[in-house]
Order: sequence, then structure tokens, then C-alpha cells
Amino acid sequence: KGLNVLDLGLNMEILEEQMLHEILCREYPELETRWQDLKIRALDTCKAVEAAENPKRQKPAKFLRNIVRAQGKLCQLRAHCEELEGQKLQEMVLWAPYRPVVWHGMAMVKALSQLQNLLPLFCMSPENWLAVTKQALDSMKPREINHGEDLASHLLQLRAHLTRQLLGSTVTALGLTQVPLVGALGALALLQATG
Repeated sequence: KGLNVLDLGLNMEILEEQMLHEILCREYPELETRWQDLKIRALDTCKAVEAAENPKRQKPAKFLRNIVRAQGKLCQLRAHCEELEGQKLQEMVLWAPYRPVVWHGMAMVKALSQLQNLLPLFCMSPENWLAVTKQALDSMKPREINHGEDLASHLLQLRAHLTRQLLGSTVTALGLTQVPLVGALGALALLQATG
């Protein structure tokens, strides 16, 4: 009756994006700069389109000439917007292979977060889960494109490091550092089953 269930639904979406951001910044450090540049250029272009669509009142003699100029500028700006959208899509293609790793990590976070319902003293905030993600990334080398490492193998290794770090941090947070990982998780499963 007095038990509060913590709903992390909204924070999980943010955590997922932050996790993806951390992984991509580690794997492609230049991506952050390019992405920020694209967002700023797109925002500036949208503002320019809005300004061109709402011209200031003109004298009737210059009105038609200014309308033609404004329409030309609008066409140019809209073409630039489409070009920027295309560039954003090209950048997002780099993200695609990493999404399943993030989804796996999020599935684990959601499953492990359920322990809060069983063990009220166990509490891992989204910030803690993100810190664990950073620890997993710190524990491995970034993908070295020059060495020809297979992306699929690298993503599998990344997923394994993330899994190991999430489980290890959960066990540590529960105070079960003296128990082997498999035994600890088995004990948690037993607690849940008999709960």
C-alpha cells in the first residue's frame, strides 16, 4: 500500500538518445561537430525562410519587384533546406548500425530497473545508467577503421561490454560483489520468483 512505483517511461526515451549519443561520440568524434553544424545551419535557414515569407510592407511601386525577389530567395532557401535535410539523413545512416546496441542496452536497463520494485533500496537513476554506459565505452577501444575491423564484430563486442558493465554495476549496487555474477543473478531470479 505504501510502495511507490517509479515510472521511468519518459526518462527512458531521453536515456536512449543519450546512450546513442555517447556511443556515437566515442566511435565517430567528428560526428558531434558535423551534426551541431547541420542543426545550426538548418535553424538559420528556417529563420531566413520565415523572414522571406513575411516581407515588410513596401511602397506600391516596389511591391511587385520585391515580391519577385522574395519568391526567388524563397526558392533558393527551400532548396538549401532540402539539401540540409539530405545531409542530415546521410549522417543518420551512420547511426543505424548502433541503434540495435542501444536497444539491447535499454532492454537490459528496463529489465534491471524492475529490481526497484523487488528491492526498494536498489535505485539506479538514468544518470547512473548513462555513467555505466560510459564505463563500458571506456573499457574498450573505439572502432579503428584504419585497421579494417569488421563493424559487425565490433558491434557485438560493444554489446558484450555494455551487457557486462550493466550487470556488473547492478550487482555492485546491490552489494553482491562477493558473489560471482552468475550466482548473484540466479539469486535475484529466485527472489523474484518467490517474491
